[in-house]
Amino acid sequence: MYNQDNANVNLANTIGTAIWSERDAGQGNKLFRTATSMMITSAYDVYNAQKTTYETAKTAYETDKTAYETAFEAAKKDAGKTTVPTRPDMPTAPSAYAGPQFYLGTQIANPIATTWTNIIAKTGAVDAVLANVNTAGVLTFDQSKLAGTFHTRVSYLTAAQDNAAATNIKYVGATFGRLGQAENTSLSGTTTPSPFLWDTAVAGARPGMMFSLFPEMGTEGASGFNSWTTTTTAPTVNYALKAFAAITSFDAPSAPAAATAITVGATQVAAASIVAAAAVASTMF
Repeated sequence: MYNQDNANVNLANTIGTAIWSERDAGQGNKLFRTATSMMITSAYDVYNAQKTTYETAKTAYETDKTAYETAFEAAKKDAGKTTVPTRPDMPTAPSAYAGPQFYLGTQIANPIATTWTNIIAKTGAVDAVLANVNTAGVLTFDQSKLAGTFHTRVSYLTAAQDNAAATNIKYVGATFGRLGQAENTSLSGTTTPSPFLWDTAVAGARPGMMFSLFPEMGTEGASGFNSWTTTTTAPTVNYALKAFAAITSFDAPSAPAAATAITVGATQVAAASIVAAAAVASTMF
């Protein structure tokens, strides 16, 4: 992740190495721990899955709630001729996310001393930043590395030859997504991730990428270069671009809104109870 050159050796969908201060009391207190960032984003995924399940149930409940309330009011007006459906149960919203989380924006906005102080002061079990320096195996964070070596990668992709014809050079492709390479970082499909740029936006400045094609001597000798000069087999580069993910995309998930309680049935039941209590009381005198 740090000062390495090759972008292909990283895990797919990672954004770097998370680093946090140990909160547990004892000998490990305030020691810094590290793990791939996907440990934290995976925790996000677990919570978001629960959130999705709840929101699906909430949508169904809101539909049933509207039907129940509409039928209930109609039944009051037509002396019970309207059939009132079963009163739906309101789903319980999951509590607020309390797992590990990143502070990527904090790292960009504050100098390193303040950032480390803030991280040590956090109370969560894993409140993490991203490490971007690796010196003799010691991982640290350096503010000045954000716009420099942390975002600089050089990747070499080798095109294989087709043994059926000496002049055929097979295609090669790569997707530069977050920091890793895999099929699920491709530009096609429905769940493709956005690239990751850990920095603030600068007016007039745009990240760039250079593509270079380098022919090499193959087993067939100098004739291998023929494929680079003919009009039918000359190398071509096809590309597409995706917008960068916002840094806030890696903030802790937000808690879902609670469902709306049904009131018409509860009001009617309460009123009926009061009338019943009054009727019982009147028979006692």
